[in-house]
Amino acid sequence: MAYLHGISDFIGELRRVALDSLRRNENVTATKSLDVMDELYSYLMTLDFPDGLTYNLRKKTDFARNITEKTR
Repeated sequence: MAYLHGISDFIGELRRVALDSLRRNENVTATKSLDVMDELYSYLMTLDFPDGLTYNLRKKTDFARNITEKTR
């Protein structure tokens, strides 16, 4: 379960990479970061288990969706 929570945290780190890349006019890196964010979020959405089993993974997944859309 810790691995799945780490994936959701990594999406936040990818946002940081994307925004820093945009500041440096590195559009290709920013686009790749956003693509990976989308792919990881899609993976997390396939995990539809009760929060008691996933230790509030749904909340972190919702947060990942929010920051992915903000980054877009």
